[in-house]
Amino acid sequence: MIRAKMFLLILTVSLTFSSSAEAIEVFRCFGKEINKRDTTYSVLKKCGEPAYKEILSNEGCDKEEKWHYDCFGRGYVEELIFKKGILVKRNRGEKSKGTQNCR
Repeated sequence: MIRAKMFLLILTVSLTFSSSAEAIEVFRCFGKEINKRDTTYSVLKKCGEPAYKEILSNEGCDKEEKWHYDCFGRGYVEELIFKKGILVKRNRGEKSKGTQNCR
């Protein structure tokens, strides 16, 4: 019983820190915050056209896309993954060449 309580405590603490660490790494375009659950339309309005768009899956309504933003001075390409038009994930991509103004 004590081990189960300790496990739950450790799990709760680790989830708390992992979610707060994720919140620190914010992607911004022109000072506007890009968040999970933003739509492709919303991101397009805030950031403009990405440097590159990939269609990962195009099966009916389950379209999945990856947008690449190669912003000046960021060091890495920002990869935004959309499922059904909703932002679900953000990755750090390859080293940036800084071809876009996203500030």
